[in-house]
Order: sequence, then structure tokens, then C-alpha cells
Amino acid sequence: AKADHPGSHCHQGHWAFLDQVLVNGLLLQEGGLRVQGRPRVFTGGPLLYRGRPNRWYSDHLPIGIRLGV
Repeated sequence: AKADHPGSHCHQGHWAFLDQVLVNGLLLQEGGLRVQGRPRVFTGGPLLYRGRPNRWYSDHLPIGIRLGV
């Protein structure tokens, strides 16, 4: 899956995705919520420092999903 960034964390100069988005199956039942689109890696503001995660905040960039009915 293509993301808007090469990964969610960078270790020794190599980007990777180690993070997961887990959704309880009850939310996805008939008439429940649906995952819309693909997960997104957030890279705005102070989250990046010199092209890598700003370790002042975390060594992983935050990821998110959009849920809808």
C-alpha cells in the first residue's frame, strides 16, 4: 500500500512500517463503521527533524485512519 511517507519510523537511516491500526470487528458489522481509504502517516509540523522523526516527540510518526458510516 502506498503511503504519503516512506514509513512510520526510521532506524539507522532505513524507513519501515512497524505500526498497526487495529479496529474491533464489532465496529465493522452491518450498519456499523467502515474504514474509508488507506491509513495515513502524519508528517506535519514539528514531527520531522532533518527528514526523520523528531525524537523530542517520538521515534515513530503517528498514523491514522478515517472511519465513516
